Order: sequence, then structure tokens, then C-alpha cells
Amino acid sequence: MMRSGGRLKLLTGLVALALGCSRSEFVEVTGSVSWQGKPVEIGEIIFAPLNKSVAPAAGRIRGGKYKLLAKPGKARVEIQAVRKTGQRDPREGFEITELYIPRRYNEESELEAEVTADGDNRFEFALTE
Repeated sequence: MMRSGGRLKLLTGLVALALGCSRSEFVEVTGSVSWQGKPVEIGEIIFAPLNKSVAPAAGRIRGGKYKLLAKPGKARVEIQAVRKTGQRDPREGFEITELYIPRRYNEESELEAEVTADGDNRFEFALTE
């Protein structure tokens, strides 16, 4: 038979275990992205952890704003954006878009951010030529 003190310890341990298991490893990351002073209307942002064993996190940029879930740690940030060219595909008729953010902000990006478990995790990226 278990004493009441033993039950309390067992109950406390189970509650702590349940709370520990319910905490997500991911945190919300938000912010804005602008290109030459104007919000990026349509794009994608990627937080690629410097720790290669952690998977990258990606989110859509809409109207200059983004929101995604990422694991805490330092990350290389890549930003891509598309815009309409005003031209249509001659065979299919759809409007042609182009990537316009320079490679130094995506494929060759040196942008970094540190996502923290208990921080604000709001990052603003004001991109220029």
C-alpha cells in the first residue's frame, strides 16, 4: 500500500512528465520583409539552422509579413520573392512571374537570426540592392 506522501510524489512526477511532453520543441517566429522600402507582397522565407541536424523551417510572405514555427537556435535566413512581369505565356496564357530578390539574400545569403525558446522571435528584414 502506498502512503499519501508517496502518492503525492508520484502524482507530482506524472504531472511534470505530462507538462514536459506537451511542450512543443517549436516556437513561433514572425516578422516582416521589405524590398527597397516596400513590403514584399509574395515570397518565401526559410530559417535554415546552422546545426545541420535540425530541419529548416519555412513560411510564406504575404503583404510583407510572415509567420512560421522553428526550433530554437542560430539560423541562416533565405528570402525569395516573385512578382508579376506583365507578360503572358504565349502558349498557356498564364501570367509570367520572376524572382527578383538578389542571390545574396537567398542562395548566397549571409542573413542570420537566433531563434530563442523564450524570446520575442520577431525579425525584420529590410532588403536593398
